[in-house]
Amino acid sequence: MKRTIAWMTALSLFAGLGCGSAVRPGDGSPSESGVEGGIEGGADVPTPIDDRPASDTGVDNTLPLDDVLSPDVFTAETGDPDVVAPDVPIAMDVVTADTGVTCTAGATDSCPTTPPGPCANLSDGAAHTITFTGFRADVASSCETGLTSSGADSVVPLTLTAMSDVVITAQGTGGDVVVAALYSAAGCGMMAGEMRCASSVGGGGTATVRLSSLAPGTYYVVLNTGRAQPVIVQAMITPPRPRVGGDTCPGVVVVPDGPAVSLNTMGFATDPDIGTQCGSRTASTGFVDSVFQYTLTATRDVTINVTATGFGNMAMDVATRCARSAAIPGCSTGSTIVRTLRSQAPGTYFIVVDYQIVGMTFRSLVASITTGAPTMAPPGDACPGLPLTMGVLSQVTSTMLGPDFTMTCDPAARGDAAFTFTAPATGNDVIVNVQDAVALASVSMQLQSPCGGAAVGPCIGPPQFTSQPRAWRRYPGLTAGTTYTVVGASNVSAGAVGARYYVVPAATPAAVTGNDRCAAARVIPEAGGVFTGSTTGLTDDVTFPLACLCFGGHPDVVYTITLTARRRLVASTLGSALDTGVIVQQGAACPGAPVANACSNDAHGSASEVDVVLDPGTYYIVLKGCSGLGGMPTSGTYALDVVTLPP
Repeated sequence: MKRTIAWMTALSLFAGLGCGSAVRPGDGSPSESGVEGGIEGGADVPTPIDDRPASDTGVDNTLPLDDVLSPDVFTAETGDPDVVAPDVPIAMDVVTADTGVTCTAGATDSCPTTPPGPCANLSDGAAHTITFTGFRADVASSCETGLTSSGADSVVPLTLTAMSDVVITAQGTGGDVVVAALYSAAGCGMMAGEMRCASSVGGGGTATVRLSSLAPGTYYVVLNTGRAQPVIVQAMITPPRPRVGGDTCPGVVVVPDGPAVSLNTMGFATDPDIGTQCGSRTASTGFVDSVFQYTLTATRDVTINVTATGFGNMAMDVATRCARSAAIPGCSTGSTIVRTLRSQAPGTYFIVVDYQIVGMTFRSLVASITTGAPTMAPPGDACPGLPLTMGVLSQVTSTMLGPDFTMTCDPAARGDAAFTFTAPATGNDVIVNVQDAVALASVSMQLQSPCGGAAVGPCIGPPQFTSQPRAWRRYPGLTAGTTYTVVGASNVSAGAVGARYYVVPAATPAAVTGNDRCAAARVIPEAGGVFTGSTTGLTDDVTFPLACLCFGGHPDVVYTITLTARRRLVASTLGSALDTGVIVQQGAACPGAPVANACSNDAHGSASEVDVVLDPGTYYIVLKGCSGLGGMPTSGTYALDVVTLPP
C-alpha cells in the first residue's frame, strides 16, 4: 500500500502559505473515503522498505553511493565543462516488470526491475502524454501533499548517454495537480533513491525538476496526480554548464576546529542542485544552494555555525552523501544557524545551505565547525524509547534532544523523543497524545513498529499559521501484544516533549446525513465516536468567532453531546477531504455560545483539532468548511472523531 506522506509548506520565507498544503507524505492527508486519517484513521502500514536516512550518529543506512547517482556530482573542479555528445535515445526492447505492458498509457504502473520496455524514453526530448487508466498508487514522493497522496501514479524512463543538465516539466490537465520526482535506477520508488521532487502547486500548473551534471545512466520519472487526469511530460537535456566551487558537490572544505570559511555565492545557479528539506525543498528555481564539507577522524560532538550577509532566513541540511535524500534528520532555519550533532561518527559529511534569491541579491556565507568530546543521549532520545503507562504522561527534557528520526511532516523539528506501549487486545482502539511543555511550541507525531522501523499511519504535522503544542490520534486495529513506538517531535529546544496513551473500545465509523441544521443535530454518545459525511450542497448556519480564522460562509454540519461528568473532549478532523474548522459551544439552545479555547482551524495542515476540558452539560460540535487556502476544497467529505477521556 502506498505510504501517505505529506510535507508542510508553511516554512518562513521559503514557501507560500497555504491552508491546505501539507507535507508528503503520511501526515493526515485526505483519503478518498474521508475515513482514513483523523484520530480514527486506518493504520496505513507501508511496505517495510529500509529507506530510513542516517541518524545523527553519522551511520549511513541509505543506498550505497554507487547505487544512488547524485544529481550534483562535481566533475570539473577547474570550472571547465565536460565535452559531451548529443543525447541519443537508446532503443531497448526488454520487457519490464509490468508483464504484458504495451505502454498504451505512455508509462508503466510501477518501478520496473529491468530496463525500460516498449515505453517511450524521455531522452528523446519530445512531449509525452501520460494517462493513468487502471494505474494504482504505488510510489510516495517526498513533495506530495494531500492533493496527490491518494491519486494514481506512473513511471517513465529517462536514459542519458553523457553527463548532462536536465530540466523535466510535467503539466497536469483539467486543473489537476501533478508531482514529478526523479529516481535513480537502483532506488526507484524508495526515499533513498529520490534525487529531486517538484509539485505543480505554486508552479503555475507545471511541476519542474532541474538537475545539474547528471551522470550517464538510466533514471525513472515518477508522476503523481490528484484525480488521474492526463499529464504532459517532457525533458530538456543540455551539456553541463561550468560550475564554481561550492555551487555544488563536492563543496568547499571546512576543517573542524579550524578557521571559518567564507563563500561568496555571486554567480551561483538560481535553481537548487540539492536543496534542503525545509528551504527550497520542492522549488525548482528562485533559490541558491551551496555546499560545504567536513571530515571527522573520530567520534565527536559537532557544532556547525553558519552566518550570512543580507537579510532573510537560510535553511541548512547536514547529509552523509551530497544528496538531499541522504540528509540527517532535522533541517535548520534562521538568519544565523547553529546546529549541534551529538556523537557523530567518523566520516565525511556535507553541509547544504540554501536561501531564496530576492532581487538578484546574492549573499556571502561564513561557516565554522567546532567539536567536543562525545556525550551520551538522554533516555528517550532514541530507540528503544521510554515505556509508557496507560493514562500517565511521560516527558523528556528537550534541551539535549536531537532530531534522530525522520519526521516527514516536519523536517524542521529541532528535537524528538521515543515512547513505547504494548497494543491491547482485539476490540480496542488506542488514543495517543504527544505534547510540548512550551505553550508556543508546535509538535508532530509518528507511530512506528518496531522502534525506528516501519511507519504506522501517517505523520501528523504542525500547524501552518499558529503554534499547536498538542496532537492526538486514534489508532484502530493494532496487533495485540505488539510493541509500538510513538515518536514526538517539537520545533523548540526548551521545555519537555511528552506522550501518553489510552485504551478505548473500538469505534466503527458511522455515516451521517441530514444534520445540516441545529434541528437535526446528530447525537454523539458520551464516550464519543467516529463519524463521516459530506458538506457538499449544505448551508452555512453557524458563524465562527473571528479568532478562529475560519472565513468564507461555507457549509457546516452540527453534532451534539451531553456530558454527565467533567471530561476532556478531543474532536479531530484528520482525514477530511476539505479544509475544515471545528468549534465546541455550550447552551440550552443550539448552537449555543462559544467555549473558551474550543475553536480550531488548521491545527495539523488543513485538519482541525479541539482539545478542551468540559464540565457536565450539553455541548454542540460544529464542523464547517474554511478558507480553502492552498487548493483544498471548502466542501466535501469529512471525518469527525470525538473521544472523551479523563480530565
